[in-house]
Amino acid sequence: MTAQWQLNGLVMLYAYLQRVFVYDKVIATIPGDTAVPVSVENLPSMLERTSKAIGAFDTETGLSDADQRDFAAILDAVRAALSDRATHANAPLRDRLAAIAGDRLGGQYLLEGLVLWGDRYSAAAADRFRQKVLPARGAANEVTRLVADAARDALTADDHARVDSWYTEVARASAGSADDLALVSELLAGRGRQ
Repeated sequence: MTAQWQLNGLVMLYAYLQRVFVYDKVIATIPGDTAVPVSVENLPSMLERTSKAIGAFDTETGLSDADQRDFAAILDAVRAALSDRATHANAPLRDRLAAIAGDRLGGQYLLEGLVLWGDRYSAAAADRFRQKVLPARGAANEVTRLVADAARDALTADDHARVDSWYTEVARASAGSADDLALVSELLAGRGRQ
């Protein structure tokens, strides 16, 4: 069970890394005069390290102690990054779109990772998550279009309404991020919740 939990933790960690990466890309894409969050040093290498670990994951032995320490440090960087990118009520459009895009694309990566996890450990879980991937990709594509339109200052009134609605959902869900990251910590250490 330990290896199973650790792969689940890596998948969740990767999704949160993507969330931060996408957030920062959106901030860089849409012009604005709001504060830019502190960049995460080595974010691309953290993404690559985590992705490689998922791809090469040994389903029998799991993570070594050294790997567990490395990923715990990456998790600490994610916690700090999310704190710097926290949602707030009066966020400007650029920040709201960044949060939405990070959430939608991070969610897509999470589902795709859970399909991979299921392919290795539970065919039923893989099938269940596989059914959710296509709608997640659709949502990610829609927010990508909104970001592109916002960068050209071409959002319609309907687009603004959609952004407001989605941002409310993302802000509500972001309250659970601390619990998610606590779970990731437990999973990476090989301790799961029953």
